[in-house]
Amino acid sequence: MGTVISTVVYRLKKESTDPITLSVTIGQGQQAASTIHLNHVMFKSELANDFEEHVGDNTSLLKSILTLDTDILDVNPSTDETELTVRLEGGEKDVTKKFTETADHSGGVVHYHITFYLK
Repeated sequence: MGTVISTVVYRLKKESTDPITLSVTIGQGQQAASTIHLNHVMFKSELANDFEEHVGDNTSLLKSILTLDTDILDVNPSTDETELTVRLEGGEKDVTKKFTETADHSGGVVHYHITFYLK
């Protein structure tokens, strides 16, 4: 199993109650399952494939750690490539990160561990 790890600092609006939204898109025709943790506590689990989740607002999430764990299963017979696009919106500046990794064999799994430090 391959693993991709990324850490991102995400700046919040200090005096705002605007919502923060996490969006995930799975590419290459693959399948995925995701879990979200907020401050090391499970927030959502068993999220299948693409999704969008409201994770809180700017002021309540200040100094929090948001973690996304996604396992992408290689089910596309024409490629072993996996692709994860993560978007965090609502803070000072929206951020989109795209990650790719090749499964080590057909039918393999790639694990993505993405951490956002919300400041």
